[in-house]
Amino acid sequence: ELVTPGTIVPGDRLVFGTDYTNSSAETVTNFTVTKPLPAAVRLAPDADPALTVSVDGGKSWGALATLTVTNSDGTTRPAAHADVTHVRWVLASIAPGEKGRLTYPAIIR
Repeated sequence: ELVTPGTIVPGDRLVFGTDYTNSSAETVTNFTVTKPLPAAVRLAPDADPALTVSVDGGKSWGALATLTVTNSDGTTRPAAHADVTHVRWVLASIAPGEKGRLTYPAIIR
């Protein structure tokens, strides 16, 4: 059950959601929804591994397992959940009147 949180503390789990509705008479195709993660949270470890994410402020995208982060000394390392800055969904088709919710789990830093 999803409820509005009261007091939250580091380590608490949240689920962020974005609702969408196609209120037009036409089917919408390839609709992209991009959401920045609030600075106070990190993507939860149980997030869908197929979720499209960015670890560089939205410049590049992919599944987390395919991304890397460049350290200050120029070396790279595999990206981690805490590195995610944005999440993105591409909805192939949204029929007239169709609605839904896109979600991702997060942990308070």
